[in-house]
Amino acid sequence: MVLVLGTTAPAATVANTFSWTAVAEETVAALNEAALHHAEGDVAECKRAITRAYFGVFEEQKMEAALRKMLGESHTFMVERQFSQLRKTVATATPAEFGEIVTALAEQLRADARQLDALGVPQEVYDAR
Repeated sequence: MVLVLGTTAPAATVANTFSWTAVAEETVAALNEAALHHAEGDVAECKRAITRAYFGVFEEQKMEAALRKMLGESHTFMVERQFSQLRKTVATATPAEFGEIVTALAEQLRADARQLDALGVPQEVYDAR
């Protein structure tokens, strides 16, 4: 089993400074939880953790919208495809295979977050309404 460890921190710190890196780490934490559930054979909890990572953090914190606007449609599609691959392989992948997908997605999210932070992209620019 491959787990991607990292620190988790809320996206907004005490000084109310937003960080895409914090959003990525929060997403990775949920993905790591999915990998643990997968390794335990708990498919239902694994799926819930993946859903939480995607909808509860990645989309809710507007990272998906930021990627789409700043890094392009095709790049964002590739990232979303990795989330989809996790959902599709929950029942069929070995823990090692599942862990490899989690690791690749975690690395991509962290790299993208560093780019967004370096560009100074604010979260509030992306109002989905």
